Amino acid sequence: MAVPTDLFTLPPDLAWEGHQDELREELANEEAGDYSIVVQCEYAWASHGLSLELRTEMANKIKSVLVWSYEDAEVDARLPPDKDVIMLDLYDHSGCTWSISGTGTQCKWDTSRWEAVWVPDKCILGEAEHLAEDERKALMLKRCEEALKIYNAWSNGDVFEVFIETFDKEGVSLSCEPICTFYGGYEADKFLEEELK
Repeated sequence: MAVPTDLFTLPPDLAWEGHQDELREELANEEAGDYSIVVQCEYAWASHGLSLELRTEMANKIKSVLVWSYEDAEVDARLPPDKDVIMLDLYDHSGCTWSISGTGTQCKWDTSRWEAVWVPDKCILGEAEHLAEDERKALMLKRCEEALKIYNAWSNGDVFEVFIETFDKEGVSLSCEPICTFYGGYEADKFLEEELK
C-alpha cells in the first residue's frame, strides 16, 4: 500500500511550480507499491523532470515531517471492528491455507498474519443472539473453523462429487446420478466407507 495522502502534509517549501496537490496524489498512487518514501518519490515525480538529487532531497524532507507509524498501524490492524470478527492468517506455499490467527502453520516467509477477517453472517448472528459472551465467542470460533475447513478445501481443489451409477448385467451404464459434493477428501472417503458397508 502506498502512503495515503491524508497521513501527511507536504511543507510549503516542497511545492513545485504549483503542483503540490498533483504530487501528493501521485505519491499516494497504489501502483507505487509498498516501498520507501524515496522510491515513491522517484515513481511519482520522475515524470516532472526533477533531478534524482532534488527528488531525494524532497523525499528526505517528507520523511522528517511524515506522521506515520507502522507500529501504530499494526496495532490498529489487529483490532477487529466488532467483537464477532475473527482475524485470519494465510499460509501460502504450494496451496493456500487460511487459519484463525496464531493457530495455523506459522512460517517466517510464507505466513501472512492478519491477512483477512472472518465476519459472521446474519444466520450465525441470529444463532448467537441470546448466548452469554463466552458461549458466543466459542460459537464464533467454531463456525469460523467450519467455514475455513470448507474454504481451504475449495480453494485448493480438494472437492469431490459422489455419483451412483447403475449398470445392467452386461456392464452397460443405465443411469448415473449425482448424490452429494464433499469439501475435503476425508469426508468423501468416510461417506463411501459407510455406503459400502
